[in-house]
Amino acid sequence: AQKRPEIWSFRVKRVVPALYAGFIVAFLPLYGIQLPLSILMAWLIRVNLPIFFSLQLISNPLTILPLYFACFQIGRIGLNLLGVEVSGISIQEMNQLILQVSEGSISHQLNYLWKIWWITAAGGLVLGTFLGSVAAGVYKLAAYEVTLSYNRLKVLQSHMHHSATHQPENSPNDSSKPLT
Repeated sequence: AQKRPEIWSFRVKRVVPALYAGFIVAFLPLYGIQLPLSILMAWLIRVNLPIFFSLQLISNPLTILPLYFACFQIGRIGLNLLGVEVSGISIQEMNQLILQVSEGSISHQLNYLWKIWWITAAGGLVLGTFLGSVAAGVYKLAAYEVTLSYNRLKVLQSHMHHSATHQPENSPNDSSKPLT
């Protein structure tokens, strides 16, 4: 971490790519390897590690089924719009597939699983890119507002310092003279 201090930076040029890449990886069907992958990727592409890493917590045991189902549906619709006919899958079928994968009884359905994985990955790429762009826009706007506020504060402090050092000697606010 000391050799790569940029992975701890919250500058826009380190956070925006972390938001994009973090959302994309979070929505790809890579559950189980996302956290180590996020550390490696943040280090390699020199983006903000805390943001990239924390975005991977979006997919967790409570959210994995609805999240991957949504990604599959987005991928299916997107491919259908491009002229590639893809049939749907119910949430019960998706749940059954996840159970079979966790139990290790998938050998007879590898081609089907591979097809579903690619469709889900396509949807995850679309959803991750969309949410990454929304988050990046919000972050850029917030960074811009913080910069404006900081610059206004510096100007205000400069004016206050300037007026305090240039008060006339017979000013009613002159506290160095005793009251009579």
